[in-house]
Amino acid sequence: MTTFRSPVALAAVLAALFAFAPLAAARDQLHLYNWNNYIAPETIKRFEGTCQCEVVQTYYSDNEELLAKLAAGAKGYDVLVPTSNAVQALIRGGQLKPLDKTTLPNLKNVDPAYLNTPFDPGNQYSAPYAMST
Repeated sequence: MTTFRSPVALAAVLAALFAFAPLAAARDQLHLYNWNNYIAPETIKRFEGTCQCEVVQTYYSDNEELLAKLAAGAKGYDVLVPTSNAVQALIRGGQLKPLDKTTLPNLKNVDPAYLNTPFDPGNQYSAPYAMST
């Protein structure tokens, strides 16, 4: 089991990975900005096989590093993996695109207690990935 740096770690990691599968296949690469050791190598390999693309991961050590790099102009990431306390800053900074929920059919399986959060009402930009205490 993975533990996270905040009580509710939000990201569109696996959901977004699968949601962006057609995009990744078209470009042959999916660029993921992620915490180190956040997704098992076996999961990445399965995704790459299913989507016929390469996952290119860039790692950061904390939200401040993620925010600073993006504020400095870093571009080209398809999926970011911030914790909940960084989502609002990313939204305000225009660094997140709205989710196309039609490509995320499994959102219906998420406990409503983890949706519609104060930092992203209506889950316009983020989807819950995992929760930890």
